[in-house]
Amino acid sequence: MKRTKAALAAALTGGLMISAVLPALAEENSGATLVDLFYTYSKDNLIVEYYDSNYLTEDGRLQQKSYNGFLALSQTDLDWDGTEELLAIRLKPETDEAGDTVNTLVAEVYQRKDNTLQRNAQYTLAEGILDCDEAQIDVFAVNGQSGQFICCEARDTASLLADGVSWSMRAAGHDGADFYEAADVSLSGSAFSEEDTAQARAAVNAVGLYPETVIWTSVAEQYDLGLLCTVRRYLTSDYENLQTAISAGQAQQYGETCFKNYMNPERENKFTKEFAAELTEGGAQAETASADGLHYSFAGDYVIPDSDSRYITEEDLNGLSAEEILLARNEIYAKHGRIFNNAALDEYFRSKSWYEPAVAGSDFTDEYAASVFNTYEIANISAMVNYEKAHGLNGY
Repeated sequence: MKRTKAALAAALTGGLMISAVLPALAEENSGATLVDLFYTYSKDNLIVEYYDSNYLTEDGRLQQKSYNGFLALSQTDLDWDGTEELLAIRLKPETDEAGDTVNTLVAEVYQRKDNTLQRNAQYTLAEGILDCDEAQIDVFAVNGQSGQFICCEARDTASLLADGVSWSMRAAGHDGADFYEAADVSLSGSAFSEEDTAQARAAVNAVGLYPETVIWTSVAEQYDLGLLCTVRRYLTSDYENLQTAISAGQAQQYGETCFKNYMNPERENKFTKEFAAELTEGGAQAETASADGLHYSFAGDYVIPDSDSRYITEEDLNGLSAEEILLARNEIYAKHGRIFNNAALDEYFRSKSWYEPAVAGSDFTDEYAASVFNTYEIANISAMVNYEKAHGLNGY
């Protein structure tokens, strides 16, 4: 059955996420899962795996950004009443009491009613996150006595200009109508007292978990828990290089934020609007032109056209900029159809007529690469990486 434009115009407004689905379309999708419906008709970004570059600013901090999109979708029976709901984990910008834009992670529950998919509950899992140099954020589910607890452990660490850690643990169950809170503890400082540790341990114990260590080692890692999604923010260069860059005022990439969706790995990233927006010093959003605020460009079809038929020399690389080397290295992968999670690289290679995206990044493993790369390509990738490391380029 052909879908009309009107039928595809299901809206996302307020609490009504998928509204006014036409009867013919509803009949066609009667066997679709809640995840299928949400993925198809949501007008929000949906992230499966995404790496966002963070540059060093003049004041010696990593670039601050706000993010807006769903990080995981799961059709599950949260309260064990025999009816499945749609659990959605969303990262979005909000304005705090000081008027600054901060990143907030929320859990939302949607239920199908007739021809609509409606949100009936929302719970804040973490707020004010991703404002330091490093972060580890885990969202996971734990079985309780009468249903599942949705938990979030978030740790932000300042490491460049100051030492400090912000740690939080929040958890909530769902009773079929709304969320009810099981744990909510937030701590911050450069050292934690026995009382702080006891509070952290009580929050984790509230959902039936009793790890050996709290705050400094993630609960999910200690219990090998199945994750819904994770966010990682990390430095991509050692401290000595960072200090040199800070002193020299260099604005290169020295950090990265990685978003990983463990519930929907078979899907592709879906961008319907800007996902990442740079924040100004006052915490406001600055508009960026692409999903990660970065564009790559090169006038020719290839930076190094014959990288698959000859060995690249140091002299070749001396004549290229850092960006051109990055593009030359990745175009070897692109020639073999690799699909890029990095939005700027994806945009760049899709602008080339020769590029035929065919292999998801998660499938382009070392084993797969070894099966498709020839001797020249393997050697040339190694040569470029070694050159980048020797000259401190592109985050090496």
